[in-house]
Amino acid sequence: MKEDGSPENSYFSQEEFNKICQEFSSDVIYMLDEDMIIRHVSPSVWSVLGYDPGVLVGSSFAETNQVSPEHLPLMTLDFQSIMSSRKITRQEYTFLAKDGRELEFRISGSPLLRDGKIRGAVVTAQDITSQKRSENELKKTLVNLRKSLDLTIKTISRTIDCKDPYTAGHQQRVSDLARYIATEMKLSSDAINGIRMAGILHDIGKISLPSEILSKPGRLHSAEFELIKIHPIIGFDILCTIDFPWPIAAMVLYHHERIDGSGYPYGMTGEYVILEAKIIGVADVVVALATHRPYRAAVGIDKALEEIEHNAGILYDGDVAGACLSLFRNKGFLFVP
Repeated sequence: MKEDGSPENSYFSQEEFNKICQEFSSDVIYMLDEDMIIRHVSPSVWSVLGYDPGVLVGSSFAETNQVSPEHLPLMTLDFQSIMSSRKITRQEYTFLAKDGRELEFRISGSPLLRDGKIRGAVVTAQDITSQKRSENELKKTLVNLRKSLDLTIKTISRTIDCKDPYTAGHQQRVSDLARYIATEMKLSSDAINGIRMAGILHDIGKISLPSEILSKPGRLHSAEFELIKIHPIIGFDILCTIDFPWPIAAMVLYHHERIDGSGYPYGMTGEYVILEAKIIGVADVVVALATHRPYRAAVGIDKALEEIEHNAGILYDGDVAGACLSLFRNKGFLFVP
């Protein structure tokens, strides 16, 4: 046995091991007694937080000012949970370094047993400050990208409105209603945002159609209607090369399909049409019927809702139709032409 108490065949003495921990470990390990007094702390507390481990030992963890004041009550509750024989894992707290810097830590803790009784806790604090900073920067970048994407999409939408002045604002109204329907159906916020974007772009394919067809005051001839029916395909071709975080191109392609296969451009049945396209399709029908078109006057929102109700489960997805009807009849949603 060596003088420091380590066995003769040990690779390192305890002092050498502590130095290695201090140099290479970014985790701080505390051993607390049942009164939350620090009994042992790893040497890394010096390199990570700037505190002298010799000074911390014997002091109250709650009074060392290491944990930010707003997080201290939560840390105390977690300690009480450990003392009730429950482990804590991956809790996140803000610690205060000795120089005043705020550092983010992920905390794990386990009861410390002796003679079958809980005598305290072992707490590990992992510095995740850089990780959290990177995550926050990424979030800011994503927010800025979403804003730029939103502005770009709205600009494209305005070019379509210029092409077809009689339906100016139609895409925005479809987008708004589709978003509310998706919200009523309790879809995720990300899915709702994608539906909102696709709604703004759902008629982008009309930009390739002759203006005289789009603004024709009378009924369309069969050949003219066949041209109209390809606008979802054109829209898909325009959008499919853009790497959206949602299936925008597919929503645009399928928004005129009907669940019985009577829609266009491909006559697909409901099982092959994504939900987002079904939502935009219902919103598109309601907005189109409730507003003026070159070839007919508006039939009104009541008639539009009757159309959805009458063909729910036939042309339109039953859940989507139900959510749309509930918005207007139960939630007081108002449509502004």
